[in-house]
Amino acid sequence: FRFPFFRAHGDLTDRRGLGEHERMEIEKKSSANPPPNNILTNSHVQLCKEPISWKVNESSGSAADGTSVNIHHQVYYDTLHQELIRLSRAPTGPAHVSISDHRNSRWVECDCGIPDPQVVRMKFSTHKEFLALQVNQREVKVVDVARGRLIAARSCRSHKSRITNIYWCRIEGPEQLFLFLTNTGAELYTLKAQGSSLKHIKTVQHQTRYHWFVNSSNFLLVVDLKHIFSLYHVKPKGLTRLCKFELNC
Repeated sequence: FRFPFFRAHGDLTDRRGLGEHERMEIEKKSSANPPPNNILTNSHVQLCKEPISWKVNESSGSAADGTSVNIHHQVYYDTLHQELIRLSRAPTGPAHVSISDHRNSRWVECDCGIPDPQVVRMKFSTHKEFLALQVNQREVKVVDVARGRLIAARSCRSHKSRITNIYWCRIEGPEQLFLFLTNTGAELYTLKAQGSSLKHIKTVQHQTRYHWFVNSSNFLLVVDLKHIFSLYHVKPKGLTRLCKFELNC
């Protein structure tokens, strides 16, 4: 993970799910790259359990009647864009979304509606026209950023499935590819340019123990409970398995 302008203050209190190399990399980069004066300088950040997200200290704002209110911030990591997404909520009123622009050391506001009070993950599509919200262990909703409204919702196909991560795939063309990773495998969907619904394309079944998805190449590596590795290439027409191998542990 790369955080060019971001430093975590205080302890990383929960590192479950991170390998030793990842923990060392986060700690190394967090101490080596202090932030500019105008970015999160006085904020406390706590690394929570999977998925990787941060809780930023509440800040103060003003209500319509001029009274002071506390604003709660939740920050998520967008793997496709390698940026942070900040969700800000006051006790009343709509939530506000902004995405970091690390090249210019600033936050960019996104005026889009958030339909649910609880959000597990948030990720932008390739050109940031859609925002995916995982709202619980089984359901994902998609918001049209420009229109600021909910356009699609989808639950896991199997009642036994629980989402472990979601990914927008980097492809050329008007359609979007969207990937659910679950404890029972992977589900691939497409979203039309007009954003009417998430259409199912392909499901591959695995009793998933670990997985890795590479956005730059759309390669997916899945490891099941028997230590069998399966490498897939995600394409518009489906998931193509490239190889399969096993480790004796």
